[in-house]
Amino acid sequence: MANLLLSGVYNHFLTTYASKEVSQSDTHKREELRNIYKSIVKINQESPLYLLPKDTSTEVSAIGLKEEARHLQKSLSALVSSSDQSLSGQKTAYSTDENAVTASYVGAEEDTAAPVSLHVDSLAANQINTGTYLPDEKTHLDPGSYIFNARVADQRYELQFSIGENDSNRDVQSRIARLINKAGVRLDAEVLDQASGESALQIRSQFTGLSAGKDRQFEIYDALTGDHHGIVPYFGLDQTSQQAVNARFVVDGAAKSSSSNHFTINSAYEVTLHQINEDPDESVSIGIKNDGDAMIDNIHKLVNGYNSFINNVSAISSPLFQRQRILSQMTSISAYYRNELEPLGFQYGENGQITLDDQLLTQNVLDNNGDFSEEFRPVRDFVSALSTKTNEVTLDPMKFTDRPIVNYKNPGRTLPNPYITSEYSGMLFNNYC
Repeated sequence: MANLLLSGVYNHFLTTYASKEVSQSDTHKREELRNIYKSIVKINQESPLYLLPKDTSTEVSAIGLKEEARHLQKSLSALVSSSDQSLSGQKTAYSTDENAVTASYVGAEEDTAAPVSLHVDSLAANQINTGTYLPDEKTHLDPGSYIFNARVADQRYELQFSIGENDSNRDVQSRIARLINKAGVRLDAEVLDQASGESALQIRSQFTGLSAGKDRQFEIYDALTGDHHGIVPYFGLDQTSQQAVNARFVVDGAAKSSSSNHFTINSAYEVTLHQINEDPDESVSIGIKNDGDAMIDNIHKLVNGYNSFINNVSAISSPLFQRQRILSQMTSISAYYRNELEPLGFQYGENGQITLDDQLLTQNVLDNNGDFSEEFRPVRDFVSALSTKTNEVTLDPMKFTDRPIVNYKNPGRTLPNPYITSEYSGMLFNNYC
C-alpha cells in the first residue's frame, strides 16, 4: 500500500511540478547529492516549527521560485567550471544555419569534438486526430454516462463522462477536451471553431515519432462497459489527420533517424531540428566556437538568465509570497559588483535588469587573448554569489513565504528529519490524498 501511495505521489510530482526541460546542470555526482542531503539536515536542525498556510497559490509560488532558481543555475553553469570553480568560458557549439538547426555542446570540457555536417530530410511529427465538425445544437446522443478508451503507446486508459439532457455538441466536445487534458495521459485536446459555427474536437500526442513496429502513437475507441456507446464515431475521435513520423537526416554522409527533433550527436552536440534543408546539396555545419566567442555567448546566457529570473519572479502572484525580499537580495548582489562589471560592458537599468554593451564586451574579450582569469574575475565572483543564493532558494523556497513560528527547536536536542525543511514536498501528498 505504501509503495502504491508513493508511486502515485511521484507521478503527481512528474505531471504537476517537475520541469519538462532537463539540462546538463540538472545531473549531479554522488558527492553533490550527499552535500545537498547534509545541507537539508543542517537547515532542519536549526529551524523552528512553522505553521504552513493551506493555500494553493503559496504552493505554486514556492515551486515557481524553485524552478526559476533552477533555470538561473543552468545559465550560471555555462561560465563556471564544475572542477575548480574558475571562470572557464565553457565550450559553446555553433550552427551555420540556426533557422534549420540549433546546437549546444554537451561533451566533457577536456574533450575535443570534430565538426559535423548535418542535412535534414524531414522533421519528427506527432499524431493528430481531428474530429467531425458539428453544428452548435443539441447533441443527438442520448443523455447518460459514456466511456471511451485511449491507448497511448503501450498504456490503456479508460475515460468516463456524462451527457446532460440539454447539452449541445460543443458542450460535450469541451467536456471531453477538459477530461483528456486533466487525465495526464500524454494527450492534448482542444475544440476547433469554424466561422460557420461548427466545431470539432482535436486530439494530439505530446510526443513525436514512432516506436519500432508501431504505426500510430495513440488510438481512441469506444468502451463496451458503459451505459451508452457511440461517442467515438459520433464525434470522429478516431479520425487521424496527421500521422506521426520520425525525423530523418544525414550526419557526415550517414543516414539516421530519430523519434524526436531533439537528440545528441557523437555524445558531444545536443541538436534541435527546426526545418528541413530544401536543397539536397545543402547542409548545416556544427562545431565548437573559439574561446572568445564562447565567453561572449556564455556571458549573454548569464545576463539573460538573471533578467529572466527578475522578470518571472516579479510576476509570481501570491499574497503570502515575499517577492520583494528575494528580488532585493538578488539585485543587491548585482549592485555589489556594479563598479567592476561596468567596464566589461555590463549596463544597469532602473528596474534591476542588466544589459550588455556588445562592442565593449567584445573588445575586452579580444584584449585578453583567451586568458580570462584576471580581467573577468568580477564576472566569476558575480556568478559565484548568484550561485550561492540560488542554491539557498532551491534548498528551501518556503523561506520566502510568510509562515508564523509556532514552536522553537530545543537547543539541547537535535532531531534530523531531513525532509521537513522541504515543506513543499508535503504538497505532493496533499494533492494526491
